[in-house]
Amino acid sequence: MCIDRKLISGVPQDTEAAGLAKALIALARGMNFEVVAKGVETHAQREFLAEAGCRVCQGDLFRRAEPRTVVAPMLKARLAA
Repeated sequence: MCIDRKLISGVPQDTEAAGLAKALIALARGMNFEVVAKGVETHAQREFLAEAGCRVCQGDLFRRAEPRTVVAPMLKARLAA
């Protein structure tokens, strides 16, 4: 299950977004789904999500998106190895 960046952008400051995110994570984990939070941009967001039980995050906090001209050669080199 993925949590969209629109919801993530409000946590942890926005109490409604934080409560909804916690509820979604708990529901998904209760159903044995892996939860992926998209659009994580701050350490505070990552810490909140980790405490709520979300183990997988994506976003600019970890690495900014690269253009195809940068990514394609990296993937080709990795596949060739």
